[in-house]
Amino acid sequence: MPLYEYRCKNCRAILRTTSRRDSGQLSCHACGRPLTRVWGFRLTPVMHAHHNSTTGTVISDRRQFEAELRRKSDEATERTGAVHNYVPADMSDTKALRVTEEGLKETYDRQVRTGELEKGAKSWL
Repeated sequence: MPLYEYRCKNCRAILRTTSRRDSGQLSCHACGRPLTRVWGFRLTPVMHAHHNSTTGTVISDRRQFEAELRRKSDEATERTGAVHNYVPADMSDTKALRVTEEGLKETYDRQVRTGELEKGAKSWL
């Protein structure tokens, strides 16, 4: 459902609504002056067709990728008996990915110092 946005030129208040109206009929809830329609658009990133090693298929859009992950989840659940729920990783969520400003060497040194990891360990996440 589209979302329409109107802005007051006087006080800059914003009204968002799902119904389209003539902006001359709308008045600002803060100062009572007429609202004007704000025009905008949203771009979505393009996913080019590629072979995805996680699903083992050619993926051409996000919806198809999510459907393939659900299919793989169902297969793994049936095979192992444990419930699986594969979802795409949000690469902008640095907290969930455990990314810090620290850097790899500093992270490794800290983990060795605190005892989380043995010195010389090859795998450390």
